[in-house]
Amino acid sequence: MTQLHPSAANERIIEPMIALAHCTQQDRIIVAGAKAIELMSLLQRRGYLRAAATANCGHPAKQYDVALVDWRQRSLQALETMLDWLVN
Repeated sequence: MTQLHPSAANERIIEPMIALAHCTQQDRIIVAGAKAIELMSLLQRRGYLRAAATANCGHPAKQYDVALVDWRQRSLQALETMLDWLVN
């Protein structure tokens, strides 16, 4: 099994994301974006065991309490498409 090692950038970004979303360890969290798997693993190591990534969750069907979207270096149109997918 491949081990994912979080980058320093992901370590720095996860705390503000958790704080802004007011996440608790009991929340069901979906993580979207290019680094979703890495961020999900980082959340799980921090005790957010109900975190999932869009790459491995299938289509979300309103079973998540919080969506964290990492959209660094992506277009606004692609962000709009991802948000539509998450909401619908």
